[in-house]
Amino acid sequence: MKSAPFFREIAAQIDATGTADVRLFAGDPARRWPRALARRAMVGPATATLLPAGVDPLALRWPACPVVADITGLPGDQVHALCEALARDGCELGYLIDTADAARSIRLVAEGHEACA
Repeated sequence: MKSAPFFREIAAQIDATGTADVRLFAGDPARRWPRALARRAMVGPATATLLPAGVDPLALRWPACPVVADITGLPGDQVHALCEALARDGCELGYLIDTADAARSIRLVAEGHEACA
């Protein structure tokens, strides 16, 4: 299975510190790479990943850390597939935010996580 972009450096950060502060860009396909690269330039490596255009989220391996994701404009089936893939790969807490339609935003919480209390 292929890994999400920058997966190895994020995994190394998790191994070294126990977590990573990651933004996942899955919104407008034309802006995914520029936004991920801008975050890495401003905040540092191991801080961003993205869903490449035309790729099924379930076909990628995702970092096992909390994420804040921009899903603005991502089709509903892809949003659900992304949630499923993140949970499958160990993401215990995720905020998937649609900045154009807040009703589409999702909080992903693993069973037993303190945020469930």
